[in-house]
This record gives sequence, structure tokens and C-alpha cells, in this order.
Amino acid sequence: MKMSLREIFTDMITNFQEKKFKKTAPRDIRPRAVSGKIMVNVGVRRCGKSTLMENRLSILEEQGVPRENMVMINFADERLSELRTGNWNELYEAYYSMSPGKRLSETVYFCFDEIQTFQDWELFVERLRRDENCDIYLTGSSAKLLSKEIHTALRGRSLSWELFPFSFGEYLTRKGIPRHGKGTTTKMKIAQAWNNYKQEGGFPEVYEQDKATRIHIHQDYFDTLLYRDIIDRYNISQPLVLRQLAKRMLGSIGGQFSVNKICNDFRSQGISVSKETVLQYIEWLEDAYFLFNIPACTASVAERFKLMRKVYCVDHAMITSLCGTFSDQRGQILENMVFIALRRISPEVYYYRTENGLEVDFLSIHPFSHEKILVQVCANMEDSKTKDREIRAAEAAMRETGITTSFIISDDDIRQDISTAHGRIKRRSASQFLAAKDPWEIE
Repeated sequence: MKMSLREIFTDMITNFQEKKFKKTAPRDIRPRAVSGKIMVNVGVRRCGKSTLMENRLSILEEQGVPRENMVMINFADERLSELRTGNWNELYEAYYSMSPGKRLSETVYFCFDEIQTFQDWELFVERLRRDENCDIYLTGSSAKLLSKEIHTALRGRSLSWELFPFSFGEYLTRKGIPRHGKGTTTKMKIAQAWNNYKQEGGFPEVYEQDKATRIHIHQDYFDTLLYRDIIDRYNISQPLVLRQLAKRMLGSIGGQFSVNKICNDFRSQGISVSKETVLQYIEWLEDAYFLFNIPACTASVAERFKLMRKVYCVDHAMITSLCGTFSDQRGQILENMVFIALRRISPEVYYYRTENGLEVDFLSIHPFSHEKILVQVCANMEDSKTKDREIRAAEAAMRETGITTSFIISDDDIRQDISTAHGRIKRRSASQFLAAKDPWEIE
């Protein structure tokens, strides 16, 4: 006999309330509820958003909040396919018919995962916030949930944050290794963890898996992301073009890309696709937190609009799983890792082109202090010409921008401070830079 929608919600609520919380590794982001605000957490699929919410609920349970006051619904459950406009109240009735005495008298904690996939979710969430004594947490894999949809629907009644796959610092914490240590044993553990992290990346499900399994998991993530977050959601008419476009951009990590060239390449293969379609597909790949493209920042505003954007991926290990070993492009992979370290702190990340055509990989602005830093990435600094080139680019950018702090990040253990007439260049190891909770605070 087919279950009604209310029965499905009742079953989901009951199963969650009977579930035992698992102890999981803490993340650097630890959201706390703010009275009257809906808490919104977004990020790429499988990066740990639901686990972060469960961690929050487990802390509440330790503080004495009964499990009957907690509701967690995953809207990716196929049983909810019949959820439509007009029957959101079935969820409300399912919970409060189970616990009628809690309405208004006790705080109830509602956690809704991937709720944005259903129409008019915002009306239901706003009614809960307005009429009930509750804290509400939303998680989703769409950047629009963080920006356009949330700001339009909830009009200042929410606080949002992003979650990315595990950083190297979180990876160390997960393994019980201090992020910084002077002892030989600790340094050896960090070095080994660094080598492993470069191979495994930040998705926790791939940890302790063999290479073949890791690649298989990453490829499955890619397929799920394409179909659930883009093809199904937007009714894509050319899914093959979307897949080829995503793979092509992965092969250009750290490099500039031209939409016109992409369209011409498709046409040379007998595939007709417009520039507008390619731009839309790139926007959707960004919305799903899979790819990021960043603009140039130059001394000349006119020149800025002429320069192409550069592309990066949410996880460096996923690049190698989808596009091969990248063994001859170690610098691009390291550059991607540094980009994500900056992007997890600030949405304002650019690359900088000097007046003489020298390039610094990143110029980023801290969201709270508004402090600007320049970051240059070079996998190998042993060659004196390479070192001179990186320092020369950093110095030129510091002179033109007035930024007094610049980093040169390399995959070695050398730590060096270089004083210039325009500020200090900090040469730091990639493992140290990526272990920090906030790169702006590195000395």
C-alpha cells in the first residue's frame, strides 16, 4: 500500500530521531544559531554539510535537548517526489501531530537538506520561522541558495556560510595531528599527511580508499553533480556538451579560457552550440560549487575587461581522478589548492596583471578586515631564474597596488622573509599555508 506524504514525513522523522549520532571530525566552521535567523549552509555535494548539521544537533543533545525536539529531512529522498506547492503543510502536521505538546512551548530544531529542489520551499520555511518556536538550518548544493534565492525569498532573515571539502588543516585535525609542530615526529607526520592529502583531496569518503576506488568515487560525484544539480534541475537539452565542457575546463585549471574558442572547438567536432549556452553552462557549474572562474585585477580598468578569466575546481584530487595524473602539471594542481584555501575564506579572489605584463596568481581581500594580500604559487623554486621572476612579479604588484603583504608559496620546507621597498614578501611552504585556518594570519 502506497504511503501518504504525511506518513513518509512521519517515517523520516522517526528514523532520524532513533538514529545514533556518530562522532566525526570537527570542521573549522562551527555555526551557531542566531535568534530569529535561518541558518543556511551551502557547498558542493558530499563535502560534509549534513554531517556538520548532525554535529550541531549532537552538541545540543549533550546539552540536554531531547531528540524529540529535532527534525532532519533530506529532500533528495526519492519518496518526496510528489511534494508540490500546496502540500508543504504535510511536513508541519507530521511533526506536530507526533509531538503536539512542543508547539510554542519548546524550541524545535528543524534541519532541511537540499530543500531548494522543491518549489515554494521559502514560503514554508518563513512560516515556520514566523509562527513557531524553532531554530531552522538549511543546507544545499546551490550557490543561488546562498545568494539570489535566499536574499530574495527571506529578505534579511537568514545568515549564510559556505562549506568546502576538507582543508589540509581539517585533514590534519581529522587524523589527530597538530597543524604546526617543531618536534621531529610531528614534522614527519605532517609531511606524510601532506603527501597523502595531495593524492586524496578533501572529500572525506575517499579517505583510506585505494586509488581505483578513490577515482571511482570522484567520477560518481561528478556524474551525480551534473545530473542532479544541473541537467535535471534545468532540463538541459545538450547534456553531452555540458559534460565535455566541464572536462575541458578541468584540463585548463589555473589557465585562462576563451568562450569563443570553446564554441569553435565544439563546431569543429560537428556540435552546434551558442556562446550564450556555453556561458549558461559555466554559470551552472559554478552554482553547483564544482568550478570557479576568477577575473583579472589590473592597474588599468580598461585593460581589466579585456583579460580572460581563469578557472579552478573545488577539489584538486577530483581533477586528477577525472582528467588523468596531471603529473607534468604539478604547479597547476598546487595553484588550485591555494585558490581553494583563499576562496574558503573570501569570495573576493582575483589574479593580478602588472603594467609590464607580469602576473601574480592571486589578489584576495579578507571579508572582515578588508586586508588585501598577493599570493604567488610556484611548485619548484630551486631554479634561480624562476625565483627571480616570482619575486619580480610580486614586487611590481606591491608597488602598483600599495599592498604590503605578499606570499610566495612553494612545495618545499623553506621559510624566508624578503624585505622590499614596498613591503614584505613571505616565502612559505604550501603545507603551512594550507594548514592555516586563515592565511591572512600566517606570520
